[in-house]
Amino acid sequence: MKKIISFVCVCLMALFTSDSGWTYPQLTDGVVDEANILSEMTKQSVLNMFDQEGITNVVVATVSSLDGKNIEQYATDLGNYWGVGSKQYDNGVLLLVAPNEGYVRIATGLGMEKVLTDEKAEMIVQNQMMPYLKKRDFDTAVLMGVQGIIAGIRNTTAFPNKSHTQTGRWIFSIAISILIMLFFYVLSAPEGEKLYRFKKITSIVGIITGVLFFILVTLPKKRRGRSFRFSGGGRFGGGGATGRF
Repeated sequence: MKKIISFVCVCLMALFTSDSGWTYPQLTDGVVDEANILSEMTKQSVLNMFDQEGITNVVVATVSSLDGKNIEQYATDLGNYWGVGSKQYDNGVLLLVAPNEGYVRIATGLGMEKVLTDEKAEMIVQNQMMPYLKKRDFDTAVLMGVQGIIAGIRNTTAFPNKSHTQTGRWIFSIAISILIMLFFYVLSAPEGEKLYRFKKITSIVGIITGVLFFILVTLPKKRRGRSFRFSGGGRFGGGGATGRF
C-alpha cells in the first residue's frame, strides 16, 4: 500500500512540474534571448540601463515558441516560474517577444498593475515598439520598450530590492549628511576651540569615509551574479498589454 501511495505521489509531482520544467528557458540574466534575435550590443545596453536605474525587477525575454499557449498565459506562467520581482511587493515586469508567432507582451506583477497600468503598457507596445516590430527590427523595438517601461516606473516604489547603484546613492547621501553635521560642529565652537575640534573630528571623518568607501566598493562585487537580482518570488496575474506584428 505504501508503495502504491508513493507511486501516485511521484506521478502527481511529475504531472505538476513537467510543464514548468520543460517549457521555459532558464533565467540567467536581465535579458534572456532564447530566440536569438537580439544583438550583443542590445543586450548589454539593456543591462546597462538596468544597472544605471538600479532595476532588479524587470526582465526581457524572447522565446522561440509559445508551446501552443497564448502569449498572455505564457507570459504570466513564465513570470511566475522565474519569480521576477520581489516576493514581498510582487513588483515584477516581463517584456516578452515571441518572433515566430508574431506577438509581444508586457506583463506586470500583481503589485505593479497600479504603477505600470494596462493603458501605459498598451502605449509602450503600440507606440514605441510596434513600428519596429513590424519591420522585424527587434533590437530597436526592445530598446524602445525597455526605455518606456523604465520611464513608466521611475520615481515610484517599484524598486524595493535595491541594487548596488541605489545603495551607492544612499551611502553618498549619508556621507554628505555626516560631513555637514561635522562642519556645523566645528563652526559652533568658540574661536579658541575651533582648531581643536577640527583636529578631533579629522580622525573620525577618516574612519567613516573608509568604512563607507569599503561598503561602496565591495557591495557590487558580492552582487555580480545578476540572475538572483532579477528573481525573488514575485507573482504575476493578468495585467499588461499585448501586441501582434
